[in-house]
Amino acid sequence: MIKLKLCALLSLIALPAMAMMMSIPSHITVGEHLSAMADSPPSNAIGDVVYNAHNGDIWVSTGSGLAVSRDGGETWESKLSGTGFAALAVLGDWVWAAASYAHDDPNDPNNTLPAGDGFWVSFDGGGTFSHCTTATGATGVGRLAYDVAILPDGADTIVYASCFYGGLIYTADRGETWQNAFPDGADSINYGDLGHRFFAVAVDTSADPPVVWAGSAKGLYFGREGKFAWDKVDTTGHWIPDSVPIHDTIWVDADSFEVDSVSRYYVVWRRDTLDVGRLSGNWIISLNFLYEDDRTGVFACTRFTSTNNMGTDFDAISYSFDGSVWRQTGLGYVAWNIGFSGDTLLAACRHGLSRAFPTDYNTGDTLKIEGIDRNSGNFIQVFKDEVVSATRCGDAIYVGTYSEGLARTFDNGETWEIIANFPSAGEAATQDPGAKDGDSEYVYAFPNPYSPRHHESCFFAFDSPDGGNVTIELFDYDINKVSTIYFGGVERAGKSRLQWDGRLENGEEPENGLYFFKVETASDARWGKLMIIK
Repeated sequence: MIKLKLCALLSLIALPAMAMMMSIPSHITVGEHLSAMADSPPSNAIGDVVYNAHNGDIWVSTGSGLAVSRDGGETWESKLSGTGFAALAVLGDWVWAAASYAHDDPNDPNNTLPAGDGFWVSFDGGGTFSHCTTATGATGVGRLAYDVAILPDGADTIVYASCFYGGLIYTADRGETWQNAFPDGADSINYGDLGHRFFAVAVDTSADPPVVWAGSAKGLYFGREGKFAWDKVDTTGHWIPDSVPIHDTIWVDADSFEVDSVSRYYVVWRRDTLDVGRLSGNWIISLNFLYEDDRTGVFACTRFTSTNNMGTDFDAISYSFDGSVWRQTGLGYVAWNIGFSGDTLLAACRHGLSRAFPTDYNTGDTLKIEGIDRNSGNFIQVFKDEVVSATRCGDAIYVGTYSEGLARTFDNGETWEIIANFPSAGEAATQDPGAKDGDSEYVYAFPNPYSPRHHESCFFAFDSPDGGNVTIELFDYDINKVSTIYFGGVERAGKSRLQWDGRLENGEEPENGLYFFKVETASDARWGKLMIIK
């Protein structure tokens, strides 16, 4: 599964004009990409949600292209339709998106492997995009970039990318050349070293000079450009180099070390004096910053890397306001991304959208996402709990769901609006004879045909005039019951849809073939057809 990352706060500082006026490098393929205007993004599989505070644009990456709204989420321009993306960063007029695709596993015909396809970049706010093919560290099977961050520095603006097999790479010439940053002092990639597998990178622009944070499967590093010294935090404590060049001194809290000696060129630290907190897990999959008036907090989504380390290495969110003392919240949470609404933490998790409140971030709640589908006007329950991104964009919070589009709230989760692209009854591939929009009795499934291996979910749409319990059952061609897909209640009367992950009650996938399904509500039972093709 491709890890998805929120980079919204990187857009808080506008890019200097000199950098924006530079010519397009000659090493990338330039092309005009026509935009299709629609009421929703091109795919319901949402990844990053990025707010560009420079101009108010809202960018999202999806499983089938990018989309940008320039009017507060009312309409969306589709970009690079059909391309999947694993990471997205926006700063001023710069847009960098790491392309990805599923590659057939040569060792398992039923499996696919994530692969990178370089970067699509724009230097004019998304007016035109160009494909950067020179980032060899971020291409090929396993070498996709899971995260992208932009460090603003005028003509020397640097773009960083964290890659699973390519390491931590950066370019200072808009993708013409790339270098590896080796925070552990190595001089080449070691593919077997978890410290060379990176999943997250972010830039703290409140520090002077800005600090680059990079999350690996072996801990969290922070420092400056790749040739400079780096600091490291992990589940075993804090590591600091014996000596660091003075003009490139890393940012750490003054109380976390003692200076042993100072020369014109180096500061030598005494490592045995360190007294700092620890991360909850060594596998860092996401990073974000909370900017306050007098301090900056760094928040990291962590996961455990080995069952042998359970107890000292666990799923949670770690955070620090001084770089040395670390605390945890959301113990046991598998959190994919972090956003903020004011100083309230928004955690996009496998179990749903959770909030944590200051001052200690150990109290909070999990919000239930349900609301009106803007396109159809139907009431929608987001039945797949998992969400992958959350950020405040202007006066609204936007949440990216795994397969059900964008959810938006203007009142901190009291009410929601769903921005998605679902077929109406008249557009469905199969439905009950005579069913149509406006009819009180209709039922259909989509996508149809449905592939459990290539589609994220199958949805059953139906009308439940009285609300209450709903049962959905699957039957083979001879009307033999195969499985109960769903049994439970719906929140309110009216048109609803339910999501199915393509698994039977025994956890297996159904065989290829034509199936019938029955949706039974409190008022009636209706039948439909579903073709399943693995």
